[in-house]
Amino acid sequence: MRQYKSTKTGKLYPSVTTVLPDFPWGNEEARDRGTQVHKACYLINHGALDWDSLDPRIEPYVRGYDLLLKETDLSVELSELTVLSDKYKTAGTVDIIGKMGGHNIIADIKTGEYSQKLPSWEVQVAAYDRLYKEMIGEKRERKRYAFVLNREGNYRIFELTEPDAWTVFLSYLRVHNWQRRWEK
Repeated sequence: MRQYKSTKTGKLYPSVTTVLPDFPWGNEEARDRGTQVHKACYLINHGALDWDSLDPRIEPYVRGYDLLLKETDLSVELSELTVLSDKYKTAGTVDIIGKMGGHNIIADIKTGEYSQKLPSWEVQVAAYDRLYKEMIGEKRERKRYAFVLNREGNYRIFELTEPDAWTVFLSYLRVHNWQRRWEK
């Protein structure tokens, strides 16, 4: 279980993805690939990626992200940002806060061969959006997205529009917390 420590309370809170029971973690190789790709995308966002140092296994995914940046008007303001809520006692890491298509956005990067969006993505990114808003006191709306990078060096953009996704996350969080109490 991934946890984050609150600087205000010192308590450990479960990650958003830990709370979601149907989160598609994949196998260990897929998790490692995702971690490496996220690090490389972060470096691209900060102009610090050394392309020659990339593991050849992740290079196509990173090329997909680079292509996304070149082919869209995505402007990354923040990346790999920890968001934490003492109110809801959960936290996570937002991949991208920025602008695209004239809109404020929040997005999560996915690596894999997905032909359609997954319900867990809707819930995950809605939770990140709410935690980010709480953390910075923001009221404005953001469009939510999943950017899927694949092994062919391409990308797919899925807009996440489920209006009840935050409510669903709160239900999962309640069940998660209830189960943890019974484990003690």
